[in-house]
Amino acid sequence: MLHAHFTVRKFLNLTGLFALLSFALPCLAEHEHHHHEIAKDTGYTVAAAEYVLPEIELVSSHSTTQKLATVMGDEPVMLNFIFTTCNAICPIMAATFMEVQKKAAKQGIKVKLVSVSIDPEQDTPSALADFARKYHAGANWEFYTGDKTNIIDLQKAFNTYRGNKMNHIPITFMRRNAKARWIRVEGFASATDLLNEFNKVTAK
Repeated sequence: MLHAHFTVRKFLNLTGLFALLSFALPCLAEHEHHHHEIAKDTGYTVAAAEYVLPEIELVSSHSTTQKLATVMGDEPVMLNFIFTTCNAICPIMAATFMEVQKKAAKQGIKVKLVSVSIDPEQDTPSALADFARKYHAGANWEFYTGDKTNIIDLQKAFNTYRGNKMNHIPITFMRRNAKARWIRVEGFASATDLLNEFNKVTAK
């Protein structure tokens, strides 16, 4: 009886611990300077946030080196993090950007698309160029890699660094210009969803 009582108590304690972790971990993951967050019933969330970007350089799929500030520019932009050997969420995110590119062109929406590899050791400029061709990237969709430390610093700046490339999650960032706040769209938003959110951003 004592053993059974101890087992039940241990089970209840573990249950309570799991419940606490399930509540606390999402809160810790989202600990940043959000101005607002809107829950969506479409499988993604939207949050406005201030991010201080590091002064780093990135290398494009054309093997040119550019400062991050130049990469982002002062124009409307969408950004995501991918890696070319990913077979889980990255193909979905890349296909979504491909669709964004098509829809934006048809609707006359001007947006710069930027995809940054989180696996710079494998994703050389040549590998990114092949990836770009696979998804029919046009002139307004750019791909970047770079020094491993710089790539980690960039992920940390956007609060996306999870310690391992296999732990990354689907997030798209967008902003109107260099002085505007970033909008963080977390989850599997469709191309239509992203453009709807983008139109809200650029309309302000």
